[in-house]
This record gives sequence, C-alpha cells and structure tokens, in this order.
Amino acid sequence: MQRLGLTILFLAGLTAAVFSQTSSAGQRSLPTHPSTTEMSAIVNLRKLAMAESAYAMSHTQEGFACDAQVLTKLEWPNSPTHAKLVDAAFFGGTGEYKFSAQCAENSKPAGKLNILAIPVDPSANLHTFCATGTFGPYEEKPYFSTSEFPIRSIAGGTPESCFVSGELLK
Repeated sequence: MQRLGLTILFLAGLTAAVFSQTSSAGQRSLPTHPSTTEMSAIVNLRKLAMAESAYAMSHTQEGFACDAQVLTKLEWPNSPTHAKLVDAAFFGGTGEYKFSAQCAENSKPAGKLNILAIPVDPSANLHTFCATGTFGPYEEKPYFSTSEFPIRSIAGGTPESCFVSGELLK
C-alpha cells in the first residue's frame, strides 16, 4: 500500500514537473508554430518519459528500461482498463514520428536515458525532438527519484545534434 502511495506521489510530481517545464521563463520556444503533428510528437515523447520514469521507480535495482519495448508489455499501476505504459506503435514509426529510448551509460541501475522523436520522412520539414533524464538511488529521502526530461527541438539536424544544439522547448 505504501508503494502505491509513493508511485502516485511520484507520478503527480512528475506531471507537475512536466507542466512547469512548459511555463518556465527564459527558455526558447520552437522557431515557428508547431504543427498538430509536432505537438502530438511532443505529447507522446512526454508519455514515453513518464512511462520510463514509472518503470525506473518500480524497478529500482534496474533503473530505466534500456529496451523500451519492455514498456509495451507492462501496464500503468492500478489501471482499471489495463492501459499499457507505451503503445508498441510508437517504436515502429506508424505515424509521422518514430520514438526510441537508449540508456546513455552501462550502469546498474540504468541512471541516464536519452529519448527521441524522429520524423519518419526526413523531407517532411518536421522538427526532431529529444530529451535526457536521470534516475538515481540516494542515501536519504526520496531514496529513489527521476529527473525531469527537458525536451529539445532541432530542425534539419541529426538526432545526435538535437541533444547538443537543440533548443529547449518553452
């Protein structure tokens, strides 16, 4: 029961952090108005970040799911409709974007994760989106925690350049 309470508290905090990212001053927005397709990619990237965070918090010895396909087989905690953490279509590129997640280090638990939303069609004139988050066990409360996943955007660049020179979303 205590674990359920901690999971709910964590998800509430993560949601607040994601929404605070969208209202933070001093960050730059997309150079143009994002299309509906791009807004959908941003929402889905945030869903992936939340799913990875939920996975890390419930698998503290493992950390992030370095193989994000694992998330497609698991359900959100206490989901009355048995909703999956992530839709398998995210990774297949069935829409305008293909999503991926990669652990940035070989540590256990996996402590750093990079996630990407890459346009399926490189000539579609859509932005690439990326985010990096961290997971850490700590010696004092909150014994386990994940960071925010600040989302970056880049037009016409490579996925790798998104992490280096992508603009933070507002």
